[in-house]
Amino acid sequence: MDSIYKAQDYIKDFLSKSILPTYKFNDWKESLVLSRTKQKDALHKKWNLFGTAFEPIWIEPDILSAGDWIPAIIFRYKWKINDSEILVRFSICNNIVVQVEIEDMFDVADHYGRDFDFVSEFEKVVLIYGLSKK
Repeated sequence: MDSIYKAQDYIKDFLSKSILPTYKFNDWKESLVLSRTKQKDALHKKWNLFGTAFEPIWIEPDILSAGDWIPAIIFRYKWKINDSEILVRFSICNNIVVQVEIEDMFDVADHYGRDFDFVSEFEKVVLIYGLSKK
């Protein structure tokens, strides 16, 4: 399970460095409009930053209230590794990646083994992402 926790931390760090520097209020606002007008394909295309290896399947812009309203957006991505897909959920709130969760962690650990190197697998996504940016 440690490898899954390390992967969650790694993904959170990567998303913080790759998405947040360019993420603006207008991205949230556009996502909210696309979501509310049922333009899911356009919404997924907007957030498909990593190609087919790590692609969005569910995006929910929202407003949280803790006194003042705070824009938030929750993502669910499908991460393809070898012969299967892992679901990864993360959220951005107030321009901070506040949570990354690999869903069904116990099933994932049983499928891949407890010592599987998820960080190395995600680094492949990062490498492809980096090469596509050049």
